[in-house]
Amino acid sequence: MVRSNKSKNYKDPRMEPTKRLRANMRERQRVSQMNEMFDVLISLLPPSEFRLRLSRAQALR
Repeated sequence: MVRSNKSKNYKDPRMEPTKRLRANMRERQRVSQMNEMFDVLISLLPPSEFRLRLSRAQALR
């Protein structure tokens, strides 16, 4: 069986620079949105005894 290079999981190391820039921008936006969501979640929790900012893992617990 021969694999096609057009598979979704195939990563071309010579990806066009504009595509890479767009992918990087989308990833930055995704991470930024996740950070905002965690900030909202943490703000809704009762204050910590030690007045330290909760980590993501602690907020989810």
